[in-house]
Amino acid sequence: MHTLYNMFESIFGQRLDQKTKDLATYIYALLTENNKRCDIFFLTKTLYLCDVASYRYTGNKITNLNWKWWDFGPFDNRIYDYRKDLIHKGVLGPSDVESKTKHSSISYVHIQRLSDLEAAITKRVVLKVKDLDFNGLKTLAYKTPPMESAQKKGLKPGEKAPLDFSTITRQEIGLTSQIS
Repeated sequence: MHTLYNMFESIFGQRLDQKTKDLATYIYALLTENNKRCDIFFLTKTLYLCDVASYRYTGNKITNLNWKWWDFGPFDNRIYDYRKDLIHKGVLGPSDVESKTKHSSISYVHIQRLSDLEAAITKRVVLKVKDLDFNGLKTLAYKTPPMESAQKKGLKPGEKAPLDFSTITRQEIGLTSQIS
């Protein structure tokens, strides 16, 4: 976990709070409980989509990540450190291809730091993305208001710019059909 946390921290330029680390662990566990591959790309995009869904529904993100437009969409460098920590703890194999959970109970270990609503949002997002491939997940992330706004500004892969969550239209009831 520590290595993946450090990766996220170097990307985003800030330390991950415990809730963000726990959310990432929970997402990883949900994605891998049926032997779904969960590499950095998948973990990052799923964290981002959880933040988008949470912001749309509650007006707040779940994580403390400062999402940026960068290459294949939303990213935060601290994700890499978190992955290294998962490898160190034996949850992930040394390569992303080997990322299958070794502890079936891990999905419930850290959920106590998430509210019931945050856990429900996370499960719903994971259900939406779990069967997507690289291109499908990338497309879904690019269809979110912050990413669409960045694209309208003419930002290109390789450029970095903060993503604007204020472009997300709030919904009072239910989760967005885009992510749910």
